[in-house]
Amino acid sequence: MYPPRVALLVNDRLYLLTPDFTDAGFKQFCTECAMVEGMMNFYPNVRPRLDIKYIKFTKPRPEIVAELGPEHQASPCLIITDPARAQKAPANVKVKTSNGKQFLNDPYEICEYLASVHGVGHPRR
Repeated sequence: MYPPRVALLVNDRLYLLTPDFTDAGFKQFCTECAMVEGMMNFYPNVRPRLDIKYIKFTKPRPEIVAELGPEHQASPCLIITDPARAQKAPANVKVKTSNGKQFLNDPYEICEYLASVHGVGHPRR
């Protein structure tokens, strides 16, 4: 018999840009955020294990700034809430640190990390 899966104590926080923002006079969406959204649509069991926050396109982005500071406002942004989980990130995922918090803001690395943590398919480049 296999041991039960350990529940995440605190969900990682994922910041995504709300689609249909206007920039340069055009309605747009963030392709990097859409990539992460697409992964969660492929694997719907991942979504409830994250604290997902949809934020506005315009900067400053106060939600991310409050966590990481003004120099790290890129989205998508995944805040890894458990340092032990961050240490288990795959070798090809470079976890960054700011204000004492660990995070990822590259969509491929976010998907690779989520695949490893949640046991779903890994992105293929």
